[in-house]
Amino acid sequence: MKSNEHNPKKITHAFTTQTKAEAAKADAKAEAKAEAKAEKAEAAAEKAEADAATAATAKADKEKAAAEKADKAARKELAGPTRLRVKVTSHENSGDGTKSIVLHPVEGGEDNTAFFHGGVNGRIALNNVNVKESEAFVTGQEYWLDFTPAD
Repeated sequence: MKSNEHNPKKITHAFTTQTKAEAAKADAKAEAKAEAKAEKAEAAAEKAEADAATAATAKADKEKAAAEKADKAARKELAGPTRLRVKVTSHENSGDGTKSIVLHPVEGGEDNTAFFHGGVNGRIALNNVNVKESEAFVTGQEYWLDFTPAD
């Protein structure tokens, strides 16, 4: 009996060796599968964390924009238009084909008194005004000057 087929001891040894190899292979495969599953779970957790951070940032940006819009509306409501009565005190040639116009606030009047604290004072100078446009301003004439928020 020279063949392994008829020797029970050698057959058992061959079977055991083969079974251990298969078991080791199965263990390695299971371990690789578990590692892949863990990596997949970790990647999903990272994605969920990133999505949550993105959502939080988007929410914060929306809240900030809403707060800025409300603040702007409140400032505009508070500011409203402000009206002053001014008088053209100077209307001169600038020497370069343009005009210079100077306006001063007028003493008295409800609007000017409410605007100024402790007396009417100030000066507005418009320089390099086109001659044609400057014709709308007459020295000694009073005008209403309205300040209204641009936005």
